[in-house]
Amino acid sequence: MKDIDSTYADIFYQAGKAYTKLNMYGEAAYELWRAKDLDALPFRAKSFVTPIIREIAINENIILADLEQFYIQLSNRLIPNQGLLLEHLHPTEAGYYYMALHIAQVLVKNKVFKGVTEIEFPEIDKCREVLNILDFVVDRIEFDLANESYLERLSDLNPEIKGFLAQVRNRAYAHAQAIGQELVREMNKEKQETEQNK
Repeated sequence: MKDIDSTYADIFYQAGKAYTKLNMYGEAAYELWRAKDLDALPFRAKSFVTPIIREIAINENIILADLEQFYIQLSNRLIPNQGLLLEHLHPTEAGYYYMALHIAQVLVKNKVFKGVTEIEFPEIDKCREVLNILDFVVDRIEFDLANESYLERLSDLNPEIKGFLAQVRNRAYAHAQAIGQELVREMNKEKQETEQNK
């Protein structure tokens, strides 16, 4: 296929997905970066932009929270773990957690806040508890993004986006369905126990 059209992003995207499943992350990274650069409907910066930002940050002494590198470092491979990204662009709940963690670490390391030399960052489960984030709320947000956002309207122009949105929508629906089934089981159990105690 690449011999027929070497500028069609979806060919590289599909190859990148295949290499990822084979745990060939170097090859996957090349194919996926190529897909991003050839994207006919680009939402992300082209590959040449990020090195320019890094260079400017160094030359101008600007504090930079390099989330791309941090996500790759967390994943311990050349591409971010899919669990950190909802689709091709937006972070998942875990992705946002690690984004906040990295920004906080960078601010403390660069002594932005006088007298603050370290930070105790709560685990993700503690953050969910304090913020009262429920699974079904996350599922609803993910489902709505995949089903009703501007990305859904644009996805017909881009097979990569369409594929990601289908995955997000199906995952959110399946997870919400599993939660619902568990709640029904708990309610039935409570009902049986109440009847037995009468």
